[in-house]
Amino acid sequence: MAFFDTLGKTLSEKGKEAAKKAKDLTETMQLKAQISGEENNLKQAYQEAGRLAFESGLTAQADEYETIFSRIKESKTRIAQLEDQIRKLEGVQTCPACGARVPAGAGFCNSCGSRIVQEQEVVWDAPEVTAAEEEAASGAEDKVCPECGAVCDHDSRFCMTCGHAF
Repeated sequence: MAFFDTLGKTLSEKGKEAAKKAKDLTETMQLKAQISGEENNLKQAYQEAGRLAFESGLTAQADEYETIFSRIKESKTRIAQLEDQIRKLEGVQTCPACGARVPAGAGFCNSCGSRIVQEQEVVWDAPEVTAAEEEAASGAEDKVCPECGAVCDHDSRFCMTCGHAF
């Protein structure tokens, strides 16, 4: 009976993990659709600004552009917020030095080696994955940092834990 209890518990946990991943994927798709809508708004505002500039021969008063410019700024801000939500869902952050995507909470960028200062603690409930599962999923062997022993992506040039160069 203990076997069936353990099996039932394992299946239940895996089902919950799958449901969370499906929910996150759905939310990511919705956010990307919202970004697409904001990008369309941005494109339309740029077109209006260009049309107005052309028609006025660049002699229009600044206040005529003000509403268009505020729409552009609002769309850019909203797109940045939506992209930030996607990064949080995916458990990544952006390196401030080179713009590479690195795992949330990494101390160093795996592309340029820059130190990444964490502004706030990032909580990410990733399922526990064994090294063998990661290797099978990636199709390439990960690197082990000789300095601190952390496991890093196979294509990393720097350790994300201590910043050691490979």
